[in-house]
Amino acid sequence: MLESLSYISLRRFGSAEVSKVKTILISALLLVLTLVQPAPVRAAWETTALPRALESKIVNGFTTSDYPSVGLFLNGQIGCTATLIGCSTAITAAHCVCSDLIANSLLTGADCVKRTDLLNPATKTVYFHQAGLVAVSSVTVNPAFNFAQESDLAILHLAAPVTGITPSPINTAAKPAFGTPAVLVGFGVTEDTASGAGIKRTGAATVATCGLTGINKANHLCINFNPPLGTPGVNSGTCHGDSGGPLFVNTAAGPTLAGTTSGGDSADPNCAAPNHLFFADVFRDRAWIQANASDLGTVSCGGLAGAGGLGTVVASAGGSLFPTHPSEVTPINVPPGTTRLRAGLTADNFSRNDYNLYLKQGTPPTTTSFDCKNEAKGTLAFCDVPNPAAGPWYALVNGIAGPGGEYQLVTTTFGPAALPAPCVPAGTTLCLDDKPGDRRFKVEVLYQTAQGGGLAGSGNAIPLASLGVNRGGLFWFFAPDNPEMLIKVLNACTGTTLRYWVFYSAGTNVGLAITVTDTVTGHVKTYSNPDLRSVAPVTDTDALPCS
Repeated sequence: MLESLSYISLRRFGSAEVSKVKTILISALLLVLTLVQPAPVRAAWETTALPRALESKIVNGFTTSDYPSVGLFLNGQIGCTATLIGCSTAITAAHCVCSDLIANSLLTGADCVKRTDLLNPATKTVYFHQAGLVAVSSVTVNPAFNFAQESDLAILHLAAPVTGITPSPINTAAKPAFGTPAVLVGFGVTEDTASGAGIKRTGAATVATCGLTGINKANHLCINFNPPLGTPGVNSGTCHGDSGGPLFVNTAAGPTLAGTTSGGDSADPNCAAPNHLFFADVFRDRAWIQANASDLGTVSCGGLAGAGGLGTVVASAGGSLFPTHPSEVTPINVPPGTTRLRAGLTADNFSRNDYNLYLKQGTPPTTTSFDCKNEAKGTLAFCDVPNPAAGPWYALVNGIAGPGGEYQLVTTTFGPAALPAPCVPAGTTLCLDDKPGDRRFKVEVLYQTAQGGGLAGSGNAIPLASLGVNRGGLFWFFAPDNPEMLIKVLNACTGTTLRYWVFYSAGTNVGLAITVTDTVTGHVKTYSNPDLRSVAPVTDTDALPCS
């Protein structure tokens, strides 16, 4: 598996040199392949590896557990991004399929459709955090594909329907106008290409006039990723491994697939700005997509609600493993009535690292004591637990080989699609107001640590209403005179924001699972921290929708 690839850059070449660019880029791709071939699996960590700081952004973006329909597409040694558009159908970039690494060439669609070796489904899988690895049964490449000219699209027909994920709708209305806000999502590398792909990240962008030469501008959507960048997520771009990933625009149906990542012209190997990006226009090729994807428009697959919908809770934990810190434990809160618990693990450097996943109810798991485990080679692990007991669960991410690096653990609980009961203040429940006295937001915290011989429990709420503070409160874990964290929910449902903000700060290094429930809409936001890692302050300005 290739860690950092398949984002194709024109590197400021003119249109007459596009074919030459293809050859140069495939050569560069082969060089990267040589550099990142999987190391032999060892019984222990490589002792020469050094800790690496956590990366919080892709190209001025940030890590996300949202957009469950976006998966990691693995094609032999090539890694790209794909989007689920039907229960058994995903879409990606044609150039992720039509790259002939042996012949050092990128084929057109007309030539690619004749190559059974490139279309061979046995070499292809798609990984979703809520579904694990899904086999591909066949591939359909758009025969009109000609890189940088038109139709950089390929459809992946999956061997089995994906459950627990709502497919994304495709854009059939109109080509997005210049100035339309958009969202980019992908599993590509961070600014440090040595870190490799494997972490899902997102960022905002704006559809613009195409600021680069060498492409057919009429057949693409474009984004101009230029400085000043602003804060992470406000102005973002794509990089290696994001190829085939979505450009979403917001419609009445929610995030709608308007384009798929094709390439850009950044002269920097880390895809830094300035970078003029181009995307296959889904609206232009909508008839071809509709003709080759028979299950578009589905909203529920296999009878299981889509992650992120009513009755589901999606939580994300992130950390970094290295030889002197080979494992981390994170608590998970499983609500009453949960019918299924799923946990998905990805990590950067996924072709060199070997991370295993273990889940256990009630107490932290070990490599020999667990309720679910996945010890498959690599870092793409998945656990599916039917009818889990309510209460605290724990996830262990254990590294056994490789140079180490960042990981992403996404847990999802599925339950009845019903609005939660009104918040009732209790010893471990904090009720925060939106409007005075409405107790709209329910906040609960689980903690766990190996320190002190092993301690775990529910955080104890300290309301601050007596001080006139109704939108925030405190929690203590070990002693009532030692508050551990402050949390608040703020109404930013004005202007263009239209979100509730969640801010918290904690003076501790214990494992945490924080759950914020909007009892009016049923939306839930969760936050996690692994044990023995200092809790970073969170200022989430995209936490909960207003309605």
